[in-house]
Amino acid sequence: MGNFQEKISFIWDLADLLRGTYKRNEYQKVILPFVVLKRFDAVLEHSKGNVLKAHNQYKDQMDSLEGVLFPESVDINGKELGFYNFSKYDFQNLLADPEHLEENLVHYIDSFSLNVKDIFDNFYIKNTIEKLSKSNLL
Repeated sequence: MGNFQEKISFIWDLADLLRGTYKRNEYQKVILPFVVLKRFDAVLEHSKGNVLKAHNQYKDQMDSLEGVLFPESVDINGKELGFYNFSKYDFQNLLADPEHLEENLVHYIDSFSLNVKDIFDNFYIKNTIEKLSKSNLL
């Protein structure tokens, strides 16, 4: 999706899919959380491997891994992002397993740092995921 018009068309196509399951005024309750989730995913891409490595190394040794995982989650310039995700999943490999998408997506969201999980809790994203899945729209 290189240009702005393609992105607009993509979002309208999504809205067309939601028609019937969601009312027109509810589209943003579905689309916005997933746009935010995709943005978090893209930002975390640079240091995903380092976070996974640190998580796997220390998960059985410590009760709280925040002190280990926050410093590993950095942008391309090495600046700490202030959030992390220790799931093996990202958008690419979530989509590669459509049979388990609902379960894997919930695990992915549960693997964010608490500050990001709080955002998705306020979006009620797990309820949305469940409804999309039941409607074969996920």
